[in-house]
Amino acid sequence: MKYRSIRFKLLFYFVAVILLPLLTLGILSPVISANTLKRETTSHMRQLIRQVTRNIEFYVKDMEGIVSMLSADPDIQSFFGLEGAVSPFAESHAAGVRRLLRTVSSVHPEIAGVLLVNEQDGSFSNEIQRVTRDPLRQEPWYLGAIQRPHAVQLHPRPIGRNLRMGYSADDVVSIVKAVVDPLTGSYRGVVLIDMKQEVVEGILADMTLGQGGFLFIEDSQGEIVYAPVNDIVYRVRTEWLGGGRRSEQPAVTEEPGISIVREIKGASYQIIAQGSPVTGWKTVGVFPLNEIMRQVSSIRYYSLIIAAVALSSALVASIFFTGSIARPVIRLRTLMKEAEEGNLAVRFEGRQEDEIGFLGKSFNTMIEKIQKLIDLVYREQQSKREAELKTLQEQIK
Repeated sequence: MKYRSIRFKLLFYFVAVILLPLLTLGILSPVISANTLKRETTSHMRQLIRQVTRNIEFYVKDMEGIVSMLSADPDIQSFFGLEGAVSPFAESHAAGVRRLLRTVSSVHPEIAGVLLVNEQDGSFSNEIQRVTRDPLRQEPWYLGAIQRPHAVQLHPRPIGRNLRMGYSADDVVSIVKAVVDPLTGSYRGVVLIDMKQEVVEGILADMTLGQGGFLFIEDSQGEIVYAPVNDIVYRVRTEWLGGGRRSEQPAVTEEPGISIVREIKGASYQIIAQGSPVTGWKTVGVFPLNEIMRQVSSIRYYSLIIAAVALSSALVASIFFTGSIARPVIRLRTLMKEAEEGNLAVRFEGRQEDEIGFLGKSFNTMIEKIQKLIDLVYREQQSKREAELKTLQEQIK
């Protein structure tokens, strides 16, 4: 660099200073963008999962409230034989129960049917009838409710029940809770409510995770409650979500949830799952990471275009700026060479008021002083020669 011109040095430094941050941003920007997009996607998925979980819990708690409301009705208390019942169950009570069940079905369109079963295996419903004489008290859903009388039991797609409905079991989620006598604390029967599956579908319908992401719900046994039409759903293993075999699911907690990355069909997927302590279900979000990489590639592509345009503009500007700085210096150097060769008529002409302009003015002042000194020496030499000549003439005379 010592032997290079000032123009080359300035241009080199300009390009180095411009190129260094562009290269740094070009390398770090995709990495930062990928991490930022992944973090935002994960946060968005968690928010959607929490929203879905809360919405489902709202409906389940609403169904639980309906069970409590039904249990508080005098006619239904008579049907279950609760201690606080006014009189034994009679036909007048049956009319009141039918009327109340019709009211519940009309007020809550999400309910497909309601069934009451007491401990004497008596049943009552407007939409559901038993198929055979086999006792309903031996049905798995009944036994599960009385084993945990203070908890709500959920059975998605309750196929194989000894019940006949005016709808398909594939289209409902069965919500079952035991009726407990408040005075004795013993159970007196079970209330079964079939909630329409479309409620769950409606909750997930507007939840989107980009173009390839989706949400699905599985129950405490690892069985799918609802999932969109997607072959990736059935490739998500249950053990990835914190469980072993489908019959050995651990207790569900709401926080902190599960966040993992797994390879499915040759592609990486971000999988986030969160359980609900109310329903025992897990809401699972699946998002393809290659979608993030496509966005990062798009960002990198446009970043390269912007960097190329910026670098080209910077090079043009650098050439112009270095020329504006180096041109006066080169001109001053040329004038100095001419002055060295004896041409003292040269002058630096420039309008700069900076250091270069100051050097040019100093150069002009120096040349003028040299010219004056030369003229002075010339006149002195001429006067000396004239005096010597006069002296010689006087000697001759």
